[in-house]
Amino acid sequence: MYLKASQKGSVFAIYNLGNLYYYQKKFDKAEQMFLEASQKGEIEAMYNLGTLYYEQNKFGKAKEMFLKAIQKGHVKAMYNLGILYYNQNDRINAKKYVKQASDLGYEEAQEVYKKMLQAGY
Repeated sequence: MYLKASQKGSVFAIYNLGNLYYYQKKFDKAEQMFLEASQKGEIEAMYNLGTLYYEQNKFGKAKEMFLKAIQKGHVKAMYNLGILYYNQNDRINAKKYVKQASDLGYEEAQEVYKKMLQAGY
């Protein structure tokens, strides 16, 4: 069903096909679908592609996709970008993005941001 709809250009179908491939651990196909959907403006595909790149240790590409999702207001992408920076020992950017997500009400970010402040960030 998703395959037929994706061949007709349905962004929803392309994105969901990417999710299907991701959960089947067909990461090359998932990447292809998420990339196609993100190029058509699908914000969740941008976020998922960033997550996929992060899991594959492709941190430059992950940052790029998280930033694209952030530009469209994706709060969890803000948090994940902050965590990516945290894991790379970039305290300034880690705090910046986790704080942004926290300020927008993302609960996990609020907890982490509180811990960052307690740790002297």
